[in-house]
Amino acid sequence: MIAATWALGNFKRSCTARFIRSNLRSDKTMQAPRNLEAEQSLLGAIIYEASLLDDLNLIRASHFFDPVHGRLFEAVKTRHQANELVDAITLATAFESDEGLKQIGGVNYLANLLNEACDGHAVADYAKIVTDMAARRAIIAACQDGVAKASNVALSDASEASRIASEIEGTLQRIEDVSAAGAGVLASRIAGNMTSLLQSKVDGKEWDLLTFGLLEIDQMLGPVGKNDVIILGGRTSMGKSAVAQQMAQMIAAQGKGVAFFAMEMSEEQMAARLLSSYAAGSLAYSEIARGNVTRFDMPAIREAERKISTLPIIFDHRGGLRPSEVIAACRKFKRSMAAQGVELSLLVLDHIGLMASDEATSNDYARMSSVARKLKEIAKAVGCAVLACTQINREGEKRDGNRPTRADLRDSGHIEEIADAIILTYRPAYYTLRNPPREDADLSDHEKYRAKLEREKNRLELIFDKVRMGSTGSVDVWFDPATTRVRSNRLHVVNGGKA
Repeated sequence: MIAATWALGNFKRSCTARFIRSNLRSDKTMQAPRNLEAEQSLLGAIIYEASLLDDLNLIRASHFFDPVHGRLFEAVKTRHQANELVDAITLATAFESDEGLKQIGGVNYLANLLNEACDGHAVADYAKIVTDMAARRAIIAACQDGVAKASNVALSDASEASRIASEIEGTLQRIEDVSAAGAGVLASRIAGNMTSLLQSKVDGKEWDLLTFGLLEIDQMLGPVGKNDVIILGGRTSMGKSAVAQQMAQMIAAQGKGVAFFAMEMSEEQMAARLLSSYAAGSLAYSEIARGNVTRFDMPAIREAERKISTLPIIFDHRGGLRPSEVIAACRKFKRSMAAQGVELSLLVLDHIGLMASDEATSNDYARMSSVARKLKEIAKAVGCAVLACTQINREGEKRDGNRPTRADLRDSGHIEEIADAIILTYRPAYYTLRNPPREDADLSDHEKYRAKLEREKNRLELIFDKVRMGSTGSVDVWFDPATTRVRSNRLHVVNGGKA
């Protein structure tokens, strides 16, 4: 009885010492949210039965407010993963030189943590308390950091406030994502959810999946999911921006929202392309951009404007955006569209080579790698499919036929890893124009050349080099470079097969 009383008194004194030590660190941590009792109860439980850690996938050492608790948690986890014995004695040996543990009672503190252990069935609840407190502290830190940056008037960049707001929003969203995350989903739930979807399809209900309305693309891609990332690659003048524009227009024509980041074009250039695409006749976008129009062209232009005005597309022409800034902008667009009863369904990035990285990078390759890795995160954060345009290198032009492959994508490794589909654009007429017959060639050679140009002038080949849920192969679509129109052609699959 005396020994037990002494031990309990010692434990209370160590708690008091720890409380004083933790609360005298600084004024900033004075009101920091924490629940030391929950940390003690959780630690006691896993020291008593380390296998309980197998069901605690989300908690980390950094979630504990008291650094000693964090180090103890990490030690228990490390020993358990190595199949080593975990108890107060083995931990006391490992922490023999830990000054922090010595200050709060050393081995006696470890022994008494066992007395405070929660029931094994309650560890998940106690872990949730610990992680929730950590999330609260992270929110406070993010807001304090935002206040400090916003108060720094020396940062006079006109877009600084927007950048700070994007950083704060991105940080808060990551905290929310981690806090709301689950450890896994049972196979029965996955199968059940899919069965319910299939039943709704059989019952005639519309799936929440995208189809672009262009026969060739839809047949190769199949339905596109909310978190899918489609990579659209091509050399300059291969029609990649035109295809991206057409895919965006066809989604918008279905009444679904599109956020289009046209980082390579000005507002006027994009307007000229849109008007040319929708105007009756063959009014080239280059002529519209230069103002080379007559009063006879204006009725067609006004009708094109009327059609465009009905489309739920929001354009953003800023270059050098970071992934976090894209996410912040899309959330704003999403709220704006929702107020009009429209759901944001597609995000277009044209092109990712013009984006900046959220991380400090030393060269273009590292920057592109960082941006590519973030594409899936963007899709999940925004909750819509992402169509990301990218340049490809010149390796394809060294091959016979000049056709590109996914290996030609800049930073192809990271892009291949995250992409649900990779589409490459190829225009044979572009290369034919650059290889005319010599002036002194036979007349028949010139006639063959002109006939070849005529066959190829509106041919755009789409190479589906990777399709996670569809078919690989190549298809031809009709393309008018002057107006950027892309239309369905008869389906023609070459060397295709299931991916």
